[in-house]
Amino acid sequence: MNLATLLAVAASVLACPPNDAGTVVFVGGDLKMIEFSVPGSVDYRLAYDTSRLALFFDAGATQPAPTNTTFQSPPAQIEHGDMNLDGRVDGADIQKFIEVLLGLDTNPVLITQADFDENMILDSNDTTLFVSTLLTGITANSTVTLFAQGLSASASLCDTPVDILTDEDMNGTFVLAGTVEVTVVNLAISPLAGPLGTPVTLTITPAVTPLVFDALTTAAWSGVYDPSAGPASTTFSVSFDATQVREQSASAAVIVLGDGMPTSVPSPSELTNPGVYDGQLTVDFQGTFVTKPIQFTVSESPFLANVVYTDTSTMSGGPQLGNEITETPVLFVNEDTMAPPSLAAVQAAGWAHMTPVVLLEENAFTSANAPMTIQARVATFDASEAVVDQTSNLTLNRVPDPDGDPNHIIYTGDLNTPIVLLDVVVNPVDYPGFVILYMPTTAEDVRVVPAN
Repeated sequence: MNLATLLAVAASVLACPPNDAGTVVFVGGDLKMIEFSVPGSVDYRLAYDTSRLALFFDAGATQPAPTNTTFQSPPAQIEHGDMNLDGRVDGADIQKFIEVLLGLDTNPVLITQADFDENMILDSNDTTLFVSTLLTGITANSTVTLFAQGLSASASLCDTPVDILTDEDMNGTFVLAGTVEVTVVNLAISPLAGPLGTPVTLTITPAVTPLVFDALTTAAWSGVYDPSAGPASTTFSVSFDATQVREQSASAAVIVLGDGMPTSVPSPSELTNPGVYDGQLTVDFQGTFVTKPIQFTVSESPFLANVVYTDTSTMSGGPQLGNEITETPVLFVNEDTMAPPSLAAVQAAGWAHMTPVVLLEENAFTSANAPMTIQARVATFDASEAVVDQTSNLTLNRVPDPDGDPNHIIYTGDLNTPIVLLDVVVNPVDYPGFVILYMPTTAEDVRVVPAN
């Protein structure tokens, strides 16, 4: 880096306004566009900190723009007088103007350049205007467009400027023509896997105003749910208000998986277990936005569990939550007649029923903020992941502590309301006290999904 560039870098750092991050480029995030306006068709070079930034001429990051390499800016068009079409009006245009004026060159593009008064006649008036323009000097600017990729975080605001130096005189001397103040920001997210209720820590570097977590910081999470089998869901979006972005310090805050306000959620037919939430998290630092790609793997999700009785012969002792089922049985199969079973038959089968269960990681955040009830559904799915049948919203109640599971807050459905799967279509009204779902022999799965 030469002396002129060093001075330019120092000047740009000193010129950064207080509490202004300039152009924010993210480590591991989307490339950020940077633009310079410089004279057309001139040699230029770029100067920037290659340990913090990589620059490209395309958004796909396939055409690098390295430092200390000479490029030429795109040609720029001047309306009149640029007889050699090099983006400026100077002495190099005089000979061609004379040739066009005398009719020796009939190129219509050059005739348009020479016709200053646009009366379609080349005469002394055009000569006077050409000389005036020549003496004044006109240079047309073109735009140099670059795309910046963050490599490592800044130590302070605007400490990674991008400078463009041009050689307009074509004498080999490059001088500073423009600077874009850049702050490279890193937003770290940890962990990237866990059950509902997992506290996710967000860490920002550098933590300098305005890039600090405070009581007004909000966030938004959007993307798709990508199951281990089957297509991805439609787009979901969840916003976290200032009370749900729990700042721990100027550089760190916590959000909780499952918290926030959804503005769109996948339908039950688009959810499977397990899966990955694939999208991006955007943190709003009071108008300065930092976006980070995020893939969060859900290690535990809502499931169905067996309901057991302490005395199965008399069904005494009341129902209790049993173990998670590994295979989902159809609890009543009427293979002979395919006629709707009687209420008594369903009652007889209902003693071995199931209930929906949701596990949340038990921690300081969920213990203090987890609601007493949540809403869920139970749905049956065919081989193509389409919903065959589903319940209306079921209210799941938080199991009081101590619940025998110190690692989770448990929600469960009404253990006294059996969920019965039938392989025939019936009218649920005929079976009061039961949740009836149709699950034909072609169905592949039954599971608990969030209520829309």
